[in-house]
Amino acid sequence: MSDEKRTEGEPHDRLTRIANRVGIQVELDPEWRVGGKAIVLLNDGNRAGVGLFGYDSDTEAMADMLIHIRGILRAHGKDLQVHPMRGGEMS
Repeated sequence: MSDEKRTEGEPHDRLTRIANRVGIQVELDPEWRVGGKAIVLLNDGNRAGVGLFGYDSDTEAMADMLIHIRGILRAHGKDLQVHPMRGGEMS
């Protein structure tokens, strides 16, 4: 985990500001459906930025990301299994 300060509800650095602008454009698209959800992932080789749109919680967004990652892996003949840790934390 990073010790960097994170702000909730607004972009906090260059990549999250870009992700926010991309997400706004998605929401403005005439084919976008009300209630749709989007995750914008950006990486510049050194840092990463994420923008979440339409999600009520980060947990819901993480679950959707795992579903998409699993689909990508299955398309390449691999799989992803997620096993919750009981009473412990990942370090």
